[in-house]
Amino acid sequence: MSVQLVPIKINDEISKKYFAVTDFEKTDEPYSIVTDRYQLVPHETVIESIDKAISLIDSTLEYNTEDLNTKSAYVKNGARLYRRYTFPSIELEVTEGDIIRCGIVCRNSYDKSCQFFVELKSSRLACWNDLPQGYTFSGLSGKHTKGLDINSDSLAENISSAINTFKDNGDIWRQWHKKKVSTSLIPKIIDTIFESQKHKDAAVELHNLLQRKETSLWVIFNLLTRITTHEMSYDLACRFDSIILNTIKQLNK
Repeated sequence: MSVQLVPIKINDEISKKYFAVTDFEKTDEPYSIVTDRYQLVPHETVIESIDKAISLIDSTLEYNTEDLNTKSAYVKNGARLYRRYTFPSIELEVTEGDIIRCGIVCRNSYDKSCQFFVELKSSRLACWNDLPQGYTFSGLSGKHTKGLDINSDSLAENISSAINTFKDNGDIWRQWHKKKVSTSLIPKIIDTIFESQKHKDAAVELHNLLQRKETSLWVIFNLLTRITTHEMSYDLACRFDSIILNTIKQLNK
């Protein structure tokens, strides 16, 4: 573990209150400047804690991992961690052949962009879209401050709840599949959500949809998540999760 807290100099004197979060093996620049109340949570500790939590749920539960945003596990020279866990044995079918696999994504940072937390985010196997579900948890006793502790028992309980939420969402998604929406609304929905963000990858699908009078809410949901999954970095895409979910819920009324 090479990330560490290094005291900084203020007016040529070493401070007892302020520290630089650094990893000189990855970058010469500090990730952030923090106070003596900050408690470092190494990415390696996060990964070990989640692995342990999953084993507490079921020691035979198989899972795959994938590092997001970059070929390396750590984004911005190690400042941020985004890691996906998927469970091949936990899947559901929205319509015939349209299979969704349960998954979670953990985040952690040294640059204060986020505290450690985990979110339920499943994958549609037909196109590998990330499907936000609005379920997040931390398994922490606090933020990045003294007294913080990653509790694997708490994480295990929350991951179990997330899996149950995933299964419940299957019924919601099937309802979205049955709900019909006018395709004339789609361009405005896209422009309202993404504004200046480009969506070239979904252009063909969008063109084909507009040839029909109506489509399902499930199709619109997957069009929106296709844009965030395949055309944005993971940290940018996450900013749109709640907006997409709220939009779909409004259309479902």
